[in-house]
Formats: sequence, C-alpha cells, structure tokens
Amino acid sequence: QLARPPHAQIFRSATRRGKVFYVPCRIAPADAKKFLGYSEYERGLFYWCVLVENAAKSLENLRKKKQCLLVKFEELLENPRKIMKQASSFLDLKPSAITETALRKIKNYRALSGQAPKLSGELLARTKALYKYLGYGWD
Repeated sequence: QLARPPHAQIFRSATRRGKVFYVPCRIAPADAKKFLGYSEYERGLFYWCVLVENAAKSLENLRKKKQCLLVKFEELLENPRKIMKQASSFLDLKPSAITETALRKIKNYRALSGQAPKLSGELLARTKALYKYLGYGWD
C-alpha cells in the first residue's frame, strides 16, 4: 500500500533502497525513512503515536472545557451499558432500539490474543508515554 496508495489521502514520497514509497503526510519528512524501515505493526503503532501526539493539545483544551469524554475500549467491553449511559448523558441523547442491538454485539466481542512484537526503544518509550497520558497502565 505504501508503494501504490489505494485511497485519496495526502502522501509524501520517500525513497528507500532505490524504491519510491508514499508515506502519510502526518509523518514528518525527517521520520519517513525510519517509518519505512519499521514492520507493518510498528508502522501502525508509530502512526498512532503521531496522531495522538498531534491531537493531545486539542484534547487538553476540550478536557478543560469539559467538551470531551474519553471512552476506553476495555471499559466499554467490561460494562457496555454503563459506558453507553455515560456517553448518552454527555451527548444529551436518549438511546434507541438500535442501541440495544449494538450493546448485544459488544457483549459477544472476543479480544484477539497474541504477543506483540518487540519494539525499538524509541517507539516503546513513545507508546508508553501516550498510554500514561491516556490513563492506561503498561505492565
């Protein structure tokens, strides 16, 4: 996908080992070669780090104004009705019949298992910092 992007997103070209690739525009030009050298898993994690880091300032402003509700995926899985009630209240919406159908689907969700690959020190540190920022533990 990096050699021939299938979607109409903005990319910037970068060359690695004599081949041209198209890197998402949110990846800084200085990070393009490092990004291309990562595994698919690491590229996904690196891109997530970039997106969350870029959104952090806006997120802080929204949190201060109480215009933001953080919903953690695992909390949604543990207690979907409680989280739905919080979200509905925050948005000042009333749940509908479709809500009940969606809640039943959440109940049947099964987490994927498997060991995450070993990460470089830099990517591991960046990810841990974002986990802490979002209120997650690491160990």
